[in-house]
Amino acid sequence: MRVSEQLHQLGRSEVRRRQPGRHDPSLGRAARLSTEYGRVVSLQQQLTDIGLKAVNELHRAILHLTGGRVLGSVAGMPVVELHTVGRRSGLPRSTMLTAPIVDGDRVVLVASKGGDDRDPDWYRNLLAHPDIELTRAGRRGPMRARPASAEEKAELWPRVVAAYRGYGGYQGRTERDIPLVICEPR
Repeated sequence: MRVSEQLHQLGRSEVRRRQPGRHDPSLGRAARLSTEYGRVVSLQQQLTDIGLKAVNELHRAILHLTGGRVLGSVAGMPVVELHTVGRRSGLPRSTMLTAPIVDGDRVVLVASKGGDDRDPDWYRNLLAHPDIELTRAGRRGPMRARPASAEEKAELWPRVVAAYRGYGGYQGRTERDIPLVICEPR
């Protein structure tokens, strides 16, 4: 059996296991391995997620090992470590992000996931548990996170894109309205 056939079989059995009675034969040749929001997630999406997590861990390790001297900023934006609580597990989670806007103690984050059609896990976690912590320049502090209102986003989005043009490209790649997250001290 070819590798693609094995993946397809694995995908079919996994879909049946996770969604009994909901197998869709139109899933095609790309192996479908898990679900998210009740939707089937392709092997390509899972590999993308694994790659993003690996880069995140490498970035965190380099940042911590060098005391922030290496990779403390990316594309001219400061790097922050966002600490959330898992919405389902209740376990601590953290991710490395860039902050295109820092106004004093207020930090704006972009839930772009590189233009993916899915919200990043960290965004869904902070929606469920808005009391977060941010590590900036080696200092960890308590914050409260909330999605920007439509009016706030209209004001902030041009500044976000001015800080990093890639965010505009990410928005063009997806039909999802990429959320901005405002983090303020609590």
